[in-house]
Amino acid sequence: MIAARAHRWTPSAPGTAGWTTRSFDELIPAAQIACISLAQPIFAVAALGSQLRVPGAFLVTAHLAVALLGAVVLLRRAHPLAFLLPCFAILVLDALAAVEHDGALTLLLTAVGPLIVILPIMFWAGAVPVLSSACVAVALSLALSRAHPDWPASVAVSFAAAALVFGIGAAALIGGIRRLVAATARSEQDAARERQQAERTRLAVAADVEYRRVLHDTVVNTLGSLARDDAALLDPGVVRGRCARDLRRIAGFHEEITGDAGEAGPLDGVDAGGAMPVRRLGMTDEELRRICALAPRTVVRALRGCVEEAVRNAADHSGATAVTLEARASRSELAILVSDDGRGFDGAIPPGRGLAESVFARAREHGIDAELDTAPGSGTRIALRTELTRRPADTAADASEEGAFRAFLLRLSWIWALVITGAVLLGELLVGSGDPAAPIVLALGVAAICGGAWFACRGGRPLPRGIALLALAGIPAVAWATLAGSIGAGSGPSAIHAYLVTPLLVLLLLVPTSRAPSIAAAALLVAAVAAAAVRTAVAAPSALPALGVAVAPLAILVVAWYLFHAAMLGFDARAARARARARAGQREAAAAESAAAARDRWNRVGLGASLELIAALADGSATVADPAVRARCAAEEHQLRQLASLLADAGPMNWWLALALAQARSRGLRLVLRTESARIADPREAEALGRLVLDCVAAARAGTELVVNLFADAGVTRLIVVGDGPTPPEAIRHGSEAALRVAHRELGEQSLLEATWRSDYAAGGISTPSSR
Repeated sequence: MIAARAHRWTPSAPGTAGWTTRSFDELIPAAQIACISLAQPIFAVAALGSQLRVPGAFLVTAHLAVALLGAVVLLRRAHPLAFLLPCFAILVLDALAAVEHDGALTLLLTAVGPLIVILPIMFWAGAVPVLSSACVAVALSLALSRAHPDWPASVAVSFAAAALVFGIGAAALIGGIRRLVAATARSEQDAARERQQAERTRLAVAADVEYRRVLHDTVVNTLGSLARDDAALLDPGVVRGRCARDLRRIAGFHEEITGDAGEAGPLDGVDAGGAMPVRRLGMTDEELRRICALAPRTVVRALRGCVEEAVRNAADHSGATAVTLEARASRSELAILVSDDGRGFDGAIPPGRGLAESVFARAREHGIDAELDTAPGSGTRIALRTELTRRPADTAADASEEGAFRAFLLRLSWIWALVITGAVLLGELLVGSGDPAAPIVLALGVAAICGGAWFACRGGRPLPRGIALLALAGIPAVAWATLAGSIGAGSGPSAIHAYLVTPLLVLLLLVPTSRAPSIAAAALLVAAVAAAAVRTAVAAPSALPALGVAVAPLAILVVAWYLFHAAMLGFDARAARARARARAGQREAAAAESAAAARDRWNRVGLGASLELIAALADGSATVADPAVRARCAAEEHQLRQLASLLADAGPMNWWLALALAQARSRGLRLVLRTESARIADPREAEALGRLVLDCVAAARAGTELVVNLFADAGVTRLIVVGDGPTPPEAIRHGSEAALRVAHRELGEQSLLEATWRSDYAAGGISTPSSR
């Protein structure tokens, strides 16, 4: 609601704003209006204690009405001009109504009035607010001098000087904050883009890996079992059911990755495809679903994938009569045990396939503990354990954003320190009297403490305890020196010098990570003010109104900062929730895109033929009783395992080799790849050699065999392609690339092509593999 209505009273708000811009445009004006509204009852009290030219009740009512109007504006039910204009009008009324130049109302007017005059500068950017504030300051100064010609000229002059000092300080403060906000917003947007790109890359890799695992768990395993004439798949009904489930699993991959498939539990519907019974022990599916609500959805999906592959592996290889699934949960952990009474094995797991990839690698990637317990003749047990506490998502992103927020607050406190010390020094230059050395030393001391804090806290480091203690000690010292009248003219409390307390307060409020320093600072300030009041009451009771006047603007600034900080924390919490929702939406979109890309990638290298065979087996149009079907199952399994092995490595050369495999199958060739000893990282080199392999596949005769050998050593890559029968040299279109040295010759009934790539003569622009 705040963001939706902010345009009604923050016309300078940028169209595209991060949390910093929105918080600045909303919270600073809100804090100003709140504090000026709170100051109105103080004006009312001062009016009751002063001689006036108008009835006191009238002036009191007017100030209380302005306070009420401020509350209405804060509720977004009026434009801020509806607050500013009455504020300026009542200042003029106060100036005209006062009788005594040293009365409480006059003193309060000259101390707090400049803070009200600068409100346009605090609200909006540009020259118009500055000119508006200047006009109001001149009008009030003229009202004071013309309406009270018998008053000392210093009253109007001090008001004008204070308005000038505060105006310059406000312009510097807001200008500095606006630049800081713009820089922070740009950094936030850059960081968000980088995080989004990293997340998209991570999800793309994860989707490709998971799709490969799903293919292994379904189509590849099914084709292999059918090719081996597995006894568990002799029943045609079992074959059709298993193939239909495989197709549903492949078709549902998109929903599985994006989470659109619903909140299924890790054991819902898990079976052995009719090969053996699956017994259940422990928790029911409904209990598991309730428990798994405490774990991330990706972990639950990974658990299910691990269990399904463990059950399928038992059905295919264990020779067991049954498999048992047992689920147990404690307050902090979910454990699932998959066990069978089969033949067992020695515990050696070939890497990159089967249990190693679909169970243990999948579990490791999702923080699931997986243990294997087996031995020949004693069955197999796989234990899966995961924590039930919901792990916070986007931990790195949250830490980065929290660091940006803390850096923003640190710089904000430093800007405030510069503005206040500069304003005090300028005020001393314009209206100071007596020895200026004391206030100058005091201002420089405050600036030194704040500067030390800024230097020590750079890079997100916490505020050192020594600097925090120094700032705490400085608060009562500065307050006593300024309010007890021991600096400046030496005749009483100094309102403008008392502002030097606020940089230390702001430092302890914004920079530490706990509330203790700010609470201690507020307590010390209250104690210092009370001590100054006692001293004034004993030494010079007539100066108590002046002390109250000096404390009033200080209190207004302190309350403004506390309100601003509290609002900033609330706004940042809401912004963090909004960012989390936005990241979830972006993650879901990226996951969907990654799932589609993984599916398309496999379709491009020939998965469709394998799925067509599975579909034919599912609808009964093909049967494993046909030896030709079993032979085709074996060929498809071999092809998919080769592709899975290639695509498991994200190197650019492997993508070209996968395309070559798909093209070779479509032309009825047998393509043998011997490329394990070479890893090519340069996309240009991979494309040059990859296109050469594709040309060889296209030139070879149907039904022949092609052997591709790839070697890499000391920056030199050699590609050797051996084929049955002659290969026309003109068919090798990319053999003349400048980056390659190609030799082609016939050896009896075979042809041999040898290509060499050297980085020292690689030249010319070659398009990326995605362009093919």
